Amino acid sequence: MTINIRTKGAQAEREIAETLNSMVGLIRQENDFCSLPSRDALFQRNQNQSAVGGSDISNPLGLEIEVKRQEQLSINFWWSQCLASAERTGGIPILIFRQNRKAWRVCMLGSLPLTNRWKNSAD
Repeated sequence: MTINIRTKGAQAEREIAETLNSMVGLIRQENDFCSLPSRDALFQRNQNQSAVGGSDISNPLGLEIEVKRQEQLSINFWWSQCLASAERTGGIPILIFRQNRKAWRVCMLGSLPLTNRWKNSAD
């Protein structure tokens, strides 16, 4: 059975949006905030991405989320796309991808605080 590439990509984007919205729901619940109605979901599939470009997942948090669901990995190319898109929008680049029958993986920028908390203060 052949799967349409666009359908596969759209399904992946919906899956990621649903997962991110579930995470937001849990955080809101743990912090005693009211739950959001589904129409107010923070993460939604960007239906206009083909026409106008932009993030695969629309959100009000300034995250530039690219979702890839492909068997053949092209992580460096996808990351370059994600960075270019984030540069245009001023967003935070996040690449989420997976192959068939494998777990989702995430690429994003990170930083580590460079403090030497283990240094003996007497030195």
